[in-house]
Amino acid sequence: MRGLHPSLRRLLAITVLLALALFAAALVKGVLRAGSQAIEGLRDARFELQQVQRRIRSSGEVSDSVIDREWAELSTLLSWQGPPEEGDARLQGSIVQIMRESGLELLQMRSAESERNGPLLSASLDASGSGSEAGLYQMLARIEGARPPLRIDRLVIRSGEAMNAADGEGARVEIEFRVTAFGTAGSGS
Repeated sequence: MRGLHPSLRRLLAITVLLALALFAAALVKGVLRAGSQAIEGLRDARFELQQVQRRIRSSGEVSDSVIDREWAELSTLLSWQGPPEEGDARLQGSIVQIMRESGLELLQMRSAESERNGPLLSASLDASGSGSEAGLYQMLARIEGARPPLRIDRLVIRSGEAMNAADGEGARVEIEFRVTAFGTAGSGS
């Protein structure tokens, strides 16, 4: 290095110092980033701990009367309490009645397999029928307003021949649909 020109030695020394400074800055930046991530993780853990403590305090305040009241509210949304077969029978009865009141002809109906999600059961059935467009609208309105609620999972509408325009009922349609109702296996209380 002594054989190098003094300005070249100075440039080489500055380059080495600059490289060391960049390395030190990157090292410090990494340490600071790790520290800030650790602090953020600590804040998140502290926040989660506070949430858990709040839940524990509030769960101690839940009385049997609150549970009974909430169960009573929930039970208004359930179609049945008992075995899945009872749910299938009630759902079939509801659909037969809704289609009859809507002026639709029931062509076919079969139960789908019941599903269980914890204490909640769902009963589904596939049905097909035919009738006027007006009857279809009435059926959909009745299903929408049904209490306990019914859910339409699938609906296929095929248009048929046009009916007499004087009837005011529109074209004849054929429908296929799947509808679901909910219940529980036990009494719930």
